[in-house]
Amino acid sequence: MLHYKLFGGNSTDDIIRAMASIECLMLSLDIIDDIQDEDNSYANGIIMDTSNLLNISSILIFVSQNLLFGINYPFQKIIVNYYIPLTIKGIEGQHLDINNKILNESQYIEMVKKKAGSFTTLAALIGAVLATKSYPHKLITEYSTYLGVASQLLNDANDVKRLDEKSDILKKRMTLPILFILEHPSPKIMLIKSYFNNEITYNELYEKKQEVINEIVDSKAIEYTLIQRELYLKKAFKIAQSVSFTNLEFRPKLLQLLRGV
Repeated sequence: MLHYKLFGGNSTDDIIRAMASIECLMLSLDIIDDIQDEDNSYANGIIMDTSNLLNISSILIFVSQNLLFGINYPFQKIIVNYYIPLTIKGIEGQHLDINNKILNESQYIEMVKKKAGSFTTLAALIGAVLATKSYPHKLITEYSTYLGVASQLLNDANDVKRLDEKSDILKKRMTLPILFILEHPSPKIMLIKSYFNNEITYNELYEKKQEVINEIVDSKAIEYTLIQRELYLKKAFKIAQSVSFTNLEFRPKLLQLLRGV
């Protein structure tokens, strides 16, 4: 909606359909993501089995596509040309993530650009194309991708100190702060390294929970991740400032978003 308004959109029907379509797509992929992460607990303590969750996810994908097909021509065709390749790219990023073969920071960032950046870009481009025939495709793609990366890095920074059943550490997920910790040269940073090297069990790690948290804090992994997030936001902000938006009333909202506020 923000990009629709930025580029002068002033109707409601098609943009509402497009927003609902992307929302259904994201809900579907979130459910699949939770199944892959073995997290099937939902609001109000409801627990659903995998079969039902897969049915719901499948329905949402078809609802998403059906909403797109209801958008007026020629917008429908242009949107589908974004919808399909960017969704495939996002799922490819998720595939890289669940296989957990990331070895270094550059590989991780490329994965996040696909997994998170693709869907941020999809939402922005659909908003723009519904509003105007003339929009800076490349610039929107660049700053939207950086925004997606920044959002994921914030999640990484917030999640790294968790040691519950959803913990990235428990599942040995290669997030940016964990990669930073594993490459840390200090001999005092050893518990998480020992766990990732299969030298100790998770129960043994959890018994030293406070020591683990102290190691994470001492490593400065969270600070490093947040600094990287800030750098990506600054890149996005600089690019967005160079774009000539049609409706300047909404420009501060985008820039505020790209400041991470």
